Amino acid sequence: MEHSLMDFKLDGYCGLYCGACSMVLETKAGTAEKTCYGCKSDGPAGHCADCAIKNCARGRGYEFCNECPEISTCEKMIHFINDPEYPNGLAVMNNMKRIQAVGVETWLVEQDQRWRCGNCNTSYFWYDQACPSCGQAVADYKADI
Repeated sequence: MEHSLMDFKLDGYCGLYCGACSMVLETKAGTAEKTCYGCKSDGPAGHCADCAIKNCARGRGYEFCNECPEISTCEKMIHFINDPEYPNGLAVMNNMKRIQAVGVETWLVEQDQRWRCGNCNTSYFWYDQACPSCGQAVADYKADI
């Protein structure tokens, strides 16, 4: 089955930008063992396939977790934000505030540019410190926390 860029849903319920996820980047490049089009897509893969945060937000009818009045005490979000396995989770609260301020479409454009190499325009992974294409130094997730 062939997919287009329209199949990608790059705004995560938790506030992550899925476009900088290694699985999504590999799917776009056609090199993925497991394809993923983002956590809000029809077929997320990896951790996102059974993510408790995603399932909770969907079950409550929220597009983003910050719509929930319980976000400040949510054990799922607190765990994710403090999980050393996913340190990029520290950026999600700032991301959701930005989405609230400018809207999801503008935020997606901003994020697409933020996660591209300024030298060659290649998209890169949250944890990359150098562009995978040209080797230019790039800002990893730490710039967003």
